[in-house]
Amino acid sequence: VGRQRVQSPADLAALATPLLARREQEELHVAVVDGRNGLLALHQVYVGTATGTSVRIAELLRPVVDGGGVGFALVHNHPSGDPEPSEEDLRLTAEVVAAARLLDLEFLTHLVIGRGHWASSRSQRPTIWATTAAPD
Repeated sequence: VGRQRVQSPADLAALATPLLARREQEELHVAVVDGRNGLLALHQVYVGTATGTSVRIAELLRPVVDGGGVGFALVHNHPSGDPEPSEEDLRLTAEVVAAARLLDLEFLTHLVIGRGHWASSRSQRPTIWATTAAPD
């Protein structure tokens, strides 16, 4: 069975933009992939308010582990339409990088969808992936 492949942030954006670009509340989804980056599932894990959401790392990674995924990407929308990752988005990304390493999961990227645009935190902030996140 041929699965849709998530080879790049643009592939994920093509999947997620139609779903998320016009939502009025922030939604966070986890794209679960197999060892060849074939999409196994796209799970909605949080729905927030117009300005944010509160996230538990365990809840983000559960669909990956339960679904037998080898890797995953996070994708969420900004109802404001601005895809620039917030400080909270970047902090969450760093925490998920550390947790994924502990679970031996490949964290592909954290994508933020705006209106007509998207941003990949891995492309924009590769240093988050390059170092182990230090505790505060």
